[in-house]
Amino acid sequence: MNTMTPAKSVPSTCPFCGKDVPQKPGPGRRRVYCTPGHRKTHTRNLRAVWGWY
Repeated sequence: MNTMTPAKSVPSTCPFCGKDVPQKPGPGRRRVYCTPGHRKTHTRNLRAVWGWY
């Protein structure tokens, strides 16, 4: 990633479903998952696979 390019302008895809993740304009973190449900399900799956509690 170029340090001169804002992180929100770089397109990203949801690691759970592979869809493009729309970014909200303005300050703040960039979105990683397309929905909160996908974030929660992906995290639960990772914890089950890796044994994180």
